[in-house]
Amino acid sequence: MGAGAKHQLVFVDRLPATLVHLRHGAAHDALACWFDGDRSTVTRAVNEVRPLLAGRGCTVSPGLRLRTLAEVVHHLGTSGKTGIIDGTQIRVRHPAAGNKCREKFISGKNKQNAVKSMAVTDGEGHVLWCSPALSASCPDITHARQLGLVRLLADEPGVAVLADAGYQGLGAQTGGQAVTPPHRTFKKHTLDWYEEMHERQRKAHSSRRIPVEHSIAHLKNWRALARHLGRREHMSVTIQAVAGLLSDRQNTDQTSPPHRTVTREAASAAVRMSRTVNSRFRPVVQGPAVERCSPCPFRAVQGAGRNSEGRRPLRCRAPFCSRSYVPAGVPWGCPCRCGGVSAGGSCVPVN
Repeated sequence: MGAGAKHQLVFVDRLPATLVHLRHGAAHDALACWFDGDRSTVTRAVNEVRPLLAGRGCTVSPGLRLRTLAEVVHHLGTSGKTGIIDGTQIRVRHPAAGNKCREKFISGKNKQNAVKSMAVTDGEGHVLWCSPALSASCPDITHARQLGLVRLLADEPGVAVLADAGYQGLGAQTGGQAVTPPHRTFKKHTLDWYEEMHERQRKAHSSRRIPVEHSIAHLKNWRALARHLGRREHMSVTIQAVAGLLSDRQNTDQTSPPHRTVTREAASAAVRMSRTVNSRFRPVVQGPAVERCSPCPFRAVQGAGRNSEGRRPLRCRAPFCSRSYVPAGVPWGCPCRCGGVSAGGSCVPVN
């Protein structure tokens, strides 16, 4: 770039630009205007930083990160936790007309162009890993088999994984390590007790899988995963980058610092200061020095009529005054500026 051109983004600008792009889905043109750079510079920065974020993996503890499915299964085996898997779809642009892959991305579930990823969480809903994106036409169980989940579970006999009905049949291949909803044996002319038992078992299994649904919802809060408007080739690194950032947030201490103790005197001073700067109380232009006053000795006259301009006078709202003196001759207002009304230009003292 020439001397008169816009300056290139340094690394400290590239990371915030990438985070804004992933979190809010901001276009590269808008980011270029925001960071005072060129669109090509922003595009290059996002394409360089996004794979770095994806390669960090998901945070489990301050000194442990998981980057592959094998590491996730091994972590579940050593920690004794139960894993939860589920597939999620992300809408993308459809391929151009005439492309041989045009029908490949159409989902059989919602009939939309999308890509699919498998999310793995623990029993508490912490994201452990997200798989690279595949076309949405691929079934969930086929996706799990292609990722090698059956072989990995065979190497870790003590690992249990919860899955939904999309992975039905995976339990038989893994010796029961993949727990799926109960299979419906009778579909016609079933008895009432069987229907009740099957519904109870299905709901119990679904309640144990709720954490993974919440984690996927947190992933979809990032606009880059709500609906991807860029290239489909970037979806794999985008999903894994967002999963790593979300895991960092889930494993960071989010407790707020203790609240400060505010004394009664400090609270009263803050209230008086706020009433002083309020536009309702005009500054004094005449009279002696302004002093703080005790509770207002004036009260509003009940039933006061409208003034010559047809406006109803204001009533007293504050228990304390902000001014102790206001020049005489101010109609329809309390001399101490408490907001009370007057009759004939003078307030009525409290009995």
